[in-house]
Amino acid sequence: MIEKDERSLYTANREAFLFPASFAQQRLWFFEQLHPGSAVYHLSTVLPFEGPL
Repeated sequence: MIEKDERSLYTANREAFLFPASFAQQRLWFFEQLHPGSAVYHLSTVLPFEGPL
């Protein structure tokens, strides 16, 4: 019987969860590099709530 290290059962390959950025994500990253901290793509809105939250 082959015994496995318990830790090997729970470690995930981090590279398996890396996906290429979409064109829209690349565009946002590029503009963030040009103008760091810009609020151009931040949307603010007010939502009315009635009753208990």
